[in-house]
Amino acid sequence: MYLDRLEIAGFKSFAQKVTFKFDKGVTAIVGPNGSGKSNIADAIRWVLGEQSMKSLRGKRSEDVIFSGSEKSSRLGFAEVSLTLNNEDRRAPLDYSELVISRKVYRSGEGEYLLNRTSSRLTDITLLLARLHLGSRTYSVIGQGMVDAILALSPFERKDFFDEAAGVKPFEMKREEALRRLEAAGSNLILALVQLKEIEPRLKYLTRQVRRLERREEVLVRVRELLAQHYGREWRRIGQELARYQASLAEQTKERVRLEAEVDAMQKEMAALTKESSHAEAFTALQREYQQQLEEKARLREEEVTVRMRAAVRSREHLRTAVPLSVVREASVKFEALKGEFHSLQKRLRAAQNMEDVHAIAGEWEAHMDGFKGIAGVFDPYLRVEAQDDMSQTLERVSAAIKASDTRAAALQAELETLADAEKQERTKIWHVQQSLQEIQRTLNAAVSGEHATRIEIAKRETRRDDLKREAEEEFEKYGVSVHLDDTPMVQETDASAELLSEIHRLKGQLELIGGIDPEIEKEYHEITERHTFLRTHVDDLKKAIDDLEVVIQELDATIEGEFTKSFHQIDEGFQKYFKMLFGGGRAKLVLVKEVKEANAGKEGEGGEASEGVALEVKELVEDPVKKFLDKHKRKDHIGVEIHATPPGKRLSSVNALSGGERALTSIALIASIIANNPAPFVVLDEVDAALDEANSMRFAGIIEELSSKTQFVVVTHNRSTMEHADILYGVTMSDDGISKVLSLKLEDAVKHGNR
Repeated sequence: MYLDRLEIAGFKSFAQKVTFKFDKGVTAIVGPNGSGKSNIADAIRWVLGEQSMKSLRGKRSEDVIFSGSEKSSRLGFAEVSLTLNNEDRRAPLDYSELVISRKVYRSGEGEYLLNRTSSRLTDITLLLARLHLGSRTYSVIGQGMVDAILALSPFERKDFFDEAAGVKPFEMKREEALRRLEAAGSNLILALVQLKEIEPRLKYLTRQVRRLERREEVLVRVRELLAQHYGREWRRIGQELARYQASLAEQTKERVRLEAEVDAMQKEMAALTKESSHAEAFTALQREYQQQLEEKARLREEEVTVRMRAAVRSREHLRTAVPLSVVREASVKFEALKGEFHSLQKRLRAAQNMEDVHAIAGEWEAHMDGFKGIAGVFDPYLRVEAQDDMSQTLERVSAAIKASDTRAAALQAELETLADAEKQERTKIWHVQQSLQEIQRTLNAAVSGEHATRIEIAKRETRRDDLKREAEEEFEKYGVSVHLDDTPMVQETDASAELLSEIHRLKGQLELIGGIDPEIEKEYHEITERHTFLRTHVDDLKKAIDDLEVVIQELDATIEGEFTKSFHQIDEGFQKYFKMLFGGGRAKLVLVKEVKEANAGKEGEGGEASEGVALEVKELVEDPVKKFLDKHKRKDHIGVEIHATPPGKRLSSVNALSGGERALTSIALIASIIANNPAPFVVLDEVDAALDEANSMRFAGIIEELSSKTQFVVVTHNRSTMEHADILYGVTMSDDGISKVLSLKLEDAVKHGNR
């Protein structure tokens, strides 16, 4: 892996986007003072996550954005992208290139990107630590940092050596594990405190829920018995209703049959009583018979009139005249008979049956004899010749009367025949009437029975409706979710009174238990769920604490082993390069420890930290976790002392070295670190500024030697360093305050010069 290219846009003096293309080996960046060379190193440090603006020679985040000049306006953002070649897959990512970008806006907002995808600084820092890269590691050595390494205290210098030893990723993981351990301990305390807080409420709710469960058991039994009771009553009423309905159906069927018979008989009666051919014939014969009687009466009157006229006319010829008294008496009788005949005529016209006609006919004949008697009164007083004249008329009248009698007798015979037929019809009508009355009585009884059945059905339906309404009210009250038709079947042998008694007893128990707020159960489940969650959370946290302890112990072992191994190698390399740069002398790295005394008492004992926390909480969590954290926070601080004695001197402290000696000592240390644990690339920003020509040549030789292990980007004014560079970038700045870049591959330049 190596640095492939660097793109800068809007960062400090690089207002316009520039791209630096790098190759393996050494790249030198040269230019006059103030041209912006060191801004390249700052850009690399910035994109690698540097957060200290002081290290970037600024005060605010917007100081890294091109601020403008007299000829150029300021920009709104700065962006730097660093591309690493990852073809060797040194980075544990399936990409041949890793592009790390950082952008910041003048508003203060910023973002990090990994392969053009937004990412967290933590993830990028961890990835870079695995690659031995970072903003404050030996991969970027800026102006003054060479001497700063020596100026640091032994314990401050330890971080630098952690990076150099390659244990920085493990240290970061350890710190993360410690943070997680501390957070787990705090969460465990909080969880146990919450458990203790909710336990009294949970106990109260548990008691209430047990009452509720008992109430629910009783309620379930009440529901069962209510369903049985109302179900049985519902079915009993339904069965009775079904029987009455079946009976009603039979009664209705019988009533319909009887009504049909009554209707048929009524039609038969109507047909019998309706005027028929017999009635019409009877009326016609009656009328004709009446006419014959009237004709006979007229003839009798005529006979009487003839005899009276004959008697009167013959008075002149009679020697003895008809006495006046005889005439008067005959006239009175005659008028009386006429009146009787008129009365009989009316009665005859009104006669409805043959008996009436016979009676009237008998009376008529008796009256006709009266006419004969009146006519016979005048016979002794008639002359012979008068009798002769009268005899012809009387014979005619007698013949007519005889004919009338004959016709009347014939009509009377026909009337008697019709009378017999009528009598038979009346007998039949009477029988039909008797049958009709009997059936009508049967029909009336059937209607009464049907009506009574309907009343019974109405009573059952009313009772069923009342029972349904009552059951629904009870079901709703006690939460029965069953339809009456779906209620369970029970043995009819079960006493209804005993069932009702049991229902009333259980209802009494419900009243004794009392009403419980339905929200109690909801709260109980919520608290129980919360309690279970907290208990599980506590168990998980305890397991997590145990696991983290194991992880920290393993990391401690790994860190100690790796650091010890690398420290000895760095120490050997430091001695080697020290002697190479100084031409002799002695140098050594020494580990030192500083023991801090533990606190005499427990923090928070009796104070606010333990206030409201149960004793078992402190015993289970607080003390063990604090002790564990204190143990793993390393009360024994480890530091690194640098002993350096140049040739011919007796100095051992680096603070007594001259400026050049300090620079050479730092360079020897950096060279040893690079040789022991090379980063993908190293940026050196004018670290050779304090070296003389001879030492510069030695420094350039070391850089050339180490370039086989890592890639170097060197910002320098030193000619010897430039001579050993493979690529040379020149940085200039015009009067517009913007840095510009020129590049030259020295290999190509040499070939071109040899021509």
